[in-house]
Amino acid sequence: MAFSYVLSTQNGFFRRKDLLFPDILFTLISGFLLVIGSGGSYYLLAPVLAGISFGLLAYFLLAGGKSYILYWLNHALAFSLLLPRDSRYLLHAILAQGIGLGVWWIWENRIKVRFPLSILQFLIFLILYFLPGIDGWISYPGFGFRGNSYPDLYTAGFSASELLPAFRFSALEASGGFGILFLLPLLLKRNLAIFLPLVFGLLLSFWLYSAGIPGWETVSGPVWSGSFAFLLLLNLPGRNTGTLLPLSFLALAPIGLGIFFTPTSYVPTFLWVSSFFFIESLLIRIFLGDRIERHEPAPRFT
Repeated sequence: MAFSYVLSTQNGFFRRKDLLFPDILFTLISGFLLVIGSGGSYYLLAPVLAGISFGLLAYFLLAGGKSYILYWLNHALAFSLLLPRDSRYLLHAILAQGIGLGVWWIWENRIKVRFPLSILQFLIFLILYFLPGIDGWISYPGFGFRGNSYPDLYTAGFSASELLPAFRFSALEASGGFGILFLLPLLLKRNLAIFLPLVFGLLLSFWLYSAGIPGWETVSGPVWSGSFAFLLLLNLPGRNTGTLLPLSFLALAPIGLGIFFTPTSYVPTFLWVSSFFFIESLLIRIFLGDRIERHEPAPRFT
């Protein structure tokens, strides 16, 4: 069953191996960041409600009421946090959620490749983002805590040649340093998992230094954005921060190599985050095979 690996509580609330509390904390933090990062726009409520609706559909029709409810809620919140606050693309976001759910379900059950639902939906949204939006639906949310001298997560390069409109920033970006709150549920899942975003941040910082990009003011925008997006997706239910942490570190290696050989002006920050999970999914599939589905032990990874 595709949902057999999803985190749930079986050892008692607040106990060391109980992962219900971190998921509840993730829900609360995501809701808080959506409020302060929305910039006064109600547009992001639509993707949240659509994501929850798709989750209920999958819960009752696809999973037979046996999956983890917080799984669907947190993926809906994560997807909405990463969306640009551009209401012209509301239909694109809802279509991406529906198409992503279908593709994810096929991958999980047919190909046995595991990939976070929200990031798959967002990659589909990025494809649909090239299509024209509905100009009559445009809204102008405030900047929040994000300066407009840095590019957003979806724009190539690290410094903006001109000021970017406020609605291009995601709610996560507009929340500024409050994104660091996502460290809390991550540490509650596994203490060593803190090294994943740290290593990720070091790779980004080293690449920026080697590329000769001057000044912390220039570096801080993309590094913070990428790290927060990374933390967000690591905190989702079903992530492997508990038993497959070595594979997570291994998945950082090809991303690091790709960063060093790619010109900085051509790489949107979010591509690094999505690459991590895609490579990690393939590594899990290669090294563990079908043993996860049969609940068999995997030597050196359990």
